Amino acid sequence: MSNWKRPFLYRLGPGIVLPLFLFLPGCGGGGDGPASDNMPSAVPGAPTCTAPAEVTADTVLDGACVYRQAFTITRSGVTLDCNGALIDGRGTDAKGIYVNSRGNPLSNVTIRNCRLKDQASAGIAVGWSGSLAARLQTYSRDDIYARTPQQVLIENVSVAGAGDTGIYIETYASGITLSHVTVTGSRGPGVYLDASTRDNRIVDSTFTDNGVPRTREAIAIDSSAGNVIAGNQFSGNALAAIALYKNCGENQGPTRWQHSDRNLIQDNDFAAQSVGVWIASRQSRDLSNWNCGDPSYYAGRYFLDYAQDNRVISNRFSNVRQGVIVEDDNNTVSGNTFSGSRSADIVTGAQYRAMYLGRPVSGLVAENNTYLP
Repeated sequence: MSNWKRPFLYRLGPGIVLPLFLFLPGCGGGGDGPASDNMPSAVPGAPTCTAPAEVTADTVLDGACVYRQAFTITRSGVTLDCNGALIDGRGTDAKGIYVNSRGNPLSNVTIRNCRLKDQASAGIAVGWSGSLAARLQTYSRDDIYARTPQQVLIENVSVAGAGDTGIYIETYASGITLSHVTVTGSRGPGVYLDASTRDNRIVDSTFTDNGVPRTREAIAIDSSAGNVIAGNQFSGNALAAIALYKNCGENQGPTRWQHSDRNLIQDNDFAAQSVGVWIASRQSRDLSNWNCGDPSYYAGRYFLDYAQDNRVISNRFSNVRQGVIVEDDNNTVSGNTFSGSRSADIVTGAQYRAMYLGRPVSGLVAENNTYLP
């Protein structure tokens, strides 16, 4: 342990301290192992089965099968129960399961007992396909929220080896719950909460070895607010377990109006990570090659990042390099236990914001934390 690990605040930079189900009969055989202990498992050599690609009624798949196809859910009130079946993307199917409103109100969808692997883009996605820029020109924000999926439950599901994101919650989706989910080996984030998403829950789930080789986090909270991340386990994810930030409008995408504020991160276990929780993770990053649409506050290199009024409480950090990094104002880090941190327990500061704008981080409440060797 380094000598400067105490005190726990390390300063960066100057002055910065379901009714009737459609059951799809099986083909016999099995698959590659369960998503959880209470899910039916299949054995190697499982037969390939098929089912209607568009799910328009409550559907139960054959748990003994491998489905080498994608599924799209476009109606409210529908449950897709995979019954332990494997949906194999083979590195070619962009999404394994897509809850797609297509611009119509869509709510109360359930996806359960599914195993997905090797989708080219995302194992599961929830959103509204098409151009966000076009809908922003046509609809008000309230209209977009009303036409984007709401109240979707994803439970007892595993996603492995996604080519980009394990589970992608697309712009303006709200009230999405991930419960007892396992996401491992995504090349990008394990879960991505995209711009203007809100009031989502990620609970009692496990995230391991995500973000390799793209050096991303297990959960990306990008301009997403009011979410609850609780009771989860994180280990071996590349950049961080949880990163909160506001996309800078990179590649001239739509400007983010919502900040990553008012998120609750509680009762999680963080182990063997570089960073546990990183608040305003792009505040001090050189983004000069990112083609940002936001105005730069210095030399086209640094852009303000926004993540305030977040609470990191009652978590356990073990064998991480840095437990919590805080680079924006008015956040709370309370009641956590830190043990075996290789660099620092809590880091606060916004080096370049303080240097060029005279705005060090302020309003951090760090109290009642426990620091162990």
